[in-house]
Amino acid sequence: MPQSVRARARPYDPAADHPAVVDMCKDVYGGTDPLPQYLAAQMAEPGTRVWVAQREGRAAPESLICCQPRGDALWVWGARTLAAARGYGLGALLLAHTEAHGRQEYPALRWLLSTTILANTAMLCLFERQGWRTLCEVDIFPRLEVVQAATRLLEQQQEQQPALLAALPPAAAAPLQAVAAAAADLHPRWRACTSASELAGVHSLLRRHRAATAGCPSSSAAFSWAPVDFKLLPLDGEDVEQAAAEGNVWVLPPPPEKGSAAGSSTGAAGARAGQSVRGVHSAHSNNGGSGSGGSSGSGSGNADLQVDAAFMVLRRSKWLSASDRQQEVWLAAVAAGSEAALASSVLQALKLHPRCLEFFIDRCDRFEAPAFVREAAGKPDTLAGLGTPSRYMFCAKRLPPAEGAAAVALPHSRV
Repeated sequence: MPQSVRARARPYDPAADHPAVVDMCKDVYGGTDPLPQYLAAQMAEPGTRVWVAQREGRAAPESLICCQPRGDALWVWGARTLAAARGYGLGALLLAHTEAHGRQEYPALRWLLSTTILANTAMLCLFERQGWRTLCEVDIFPRLEVVQAATRLLEQQQEQQPALLAALPPAAAAPLQAVAAAAADLHPRWRACTSASELAGVHSLLRRHRAATAGCPSSSAAFSWAPVDFKLLPLDGEDVEQAAAEGNVWVLPPPPEKGSAAGSSTGAAGARAGQSVRGVHSAHSNNGGSGSGGSSGSGSGNADLQVDAAFMVLRRSKWLSASDRQQEVWLAAVAAGSEAALASSVLQALKLHPRCLEFFIDRCDRFEAPAFVREAAGKPDTLAGLGTPSRYMFCAKRLPPAEGAAAVALPHSRV
């Protein structure tokens, strides 16, 4: 339990408080925490608020938290506490302060949202104490060592070939190819997303039962996002809009209904692919066990929930190679409704961008992590920066509507 101390929260002062933030981040992510470098840029985003806390009698802040409005939600991120000040309740003070200020500033606020990793037990416990819950989990594929091996291959290759496929361990590559082969009927259905309504349609289908369980529309900011590196991209935000304009947002629509104008044969073929894929998945599960990432609690083994649909957002990134040269690579944010759709997503991303090295995956609570993800995953208790964790947790707190609150939109942040 936190020790009882007198402390106060106040707005962050960039000029006076930046050195203290650097100190807070010294031991985070193995000393590689980038927050001090990008905090100023983030503060320029619309609606961003940064709060600090310090104990009575201390000259400088000892804890930090940031938040940004997104639709009907407040995105909470960047929680840091000085190592010597941990255990005094400063994080709890700031989290409660952020909620109170958010509800005062935005009466239409319905959700608080954040992400963390399984290793961050202190943050998970804090969320639980203040009424948050894990809404879902995002798989990170593959682990750091595989990405590093793929980067080395990129330096050696003369032609643009998907280095990730060559770098995957055989235990992951074989089931990926098997599932992808069984799902061959899905690959031609991929198309570049040309409208917001097209993306919204696939997204709403994939997350329909998650939203229904929460009693909210799937258009809520708590459900309308793409998973990236330890954060979430709003689907109606500028980043996704720009990616779509560059041809980097793709959708795999569900099979046409039987008897539709598009023809029942396509739908039947999709159904056969789905059945075959589930058989492949079962065989691999029986042989390999569930593993540490086999079922994370948010996944489901119920085949009735699976739907052969997906969407993905592709993003440029930089990766430091073994020779200390920065390589331009790509990341993929994927939401998939079936194991078949996920395997198809991986192959489609590599077809579009052979330098795609990392995938962040929302299985939409419809199926368990397939063998090709489990066999290439990191450890659940690995801290980011010291290796790749197998997943991160998307946490949320549902807020009751304020009395007399008008249903107005909050300003959007790009990040």
